[in-house]
Amino acid sequence: MFINKNILAIAALLLLVQKVFAQQDPQFTQFQFNQLVYNPAFAGTTEALKFTLFNRNQWVASGFENAPVTQTFSANTPLKDGTMGAGIHILNDKAGLERNFSLLGSYAYHLDLKSGKLGMGIQLGFKQYRVNQGDIKAYDKQDPLVNQGISAPMLPEVGIGFLYRDKDDKFYAGISSMHLTQSKIKYTNEFANSKLLRHFYLNGGYNYRINTDYMLKPALWLNYVAKAPFQAQLNVTGEYKEMVWLGIGYRSGAALTFNFGVNADKISEKFKEKIQIGYSFDYVMVSKIPKFKNAGSHEIFITYMLSKKEKTHIPKFKRLE
Repeated sequence: MFINKNILAIAALLLLVQKVFAQQDPQFTQFQFNQLVYNPAFAGTTEALKFTLFNRNQWVASGFENAPVTQTFSANTPLKDGTMGAGIHILNDKAGLERNFSLLGSYAYHLDLKSGKLGMGIQLGFKQYRVNQGDIKAYDKQDPLVNQGISAPMLPEVGIGFLYRDKDDKFYAGISSMHLTQSKIKYTNEFANSKLLRHFYLNGGYNYRINTDYMLKPALWLNYVAKAPFQAQLNVTGEYKEMVWLGIGYRSGAALTFNFGVNADKISEKFKEKIQIGYSFDYVMVSKIPKFKNAGSHEIFITYMLSKKEKTHIPKFKRLE
């Protein structure tokens, strides 16, 4: 049928784009606030239970229909006095007609060293790709593929990561690999010629205190995928009295980035829990494509961390005779 051929052609184009660029994971400008997505060893590195919500809109005002939009939600908590950690994150990513959904759980063990801590983490879950039939302009409205949509089965996901943190929490460095199973993406029984590729990440950061009021926080994020352009992000953020921050960064071959945010609990005593709110803007520098000339990407996030419960000492009294 005509619509079947069109849908398969669209799916083929989507998968071809994935093969050419081979960047199947979404990128975040404020990556240093969304580390669990890239490295399961970050599970349990927070003081208490922490929730993080991200929303990213790419290429706004570019004129492209269905430009990429990504949301993530994660929860992360330490276990057993910080020796272990657990986390979960949900990812919803839309690009063109294609959407993918991921649900992943993370576990990490943190080993005490003389100079700091070494975290070792594993990530397990699933991912599913789907073509959004609501955006397909079909000639045959009764075609079953239009009514039911085109989706791949749930693909198993496995990832591992390592993280080193010094004892003063000034420096950290992590390395991880996602999509170890390299599952095949198969939309229909007749059509499948793509798969998830292994992604390797290296990230790190340093907190440099200038004086009692100001702190400088450079952070680096690197991504390598076989047969794809190497990608790097560098961000330098200045923080004032742990209340507000302002940063500038660069993504290789793509954009200049600007970000700012606030620690609401440091600004007002009304907030008992720790709340962070951040925003970033990407100034796209892809000059070869005219539509990108005035395009930019917007990203906003909010984190909420429960107050750390202090241990209370209950004295034991001897029973009076």
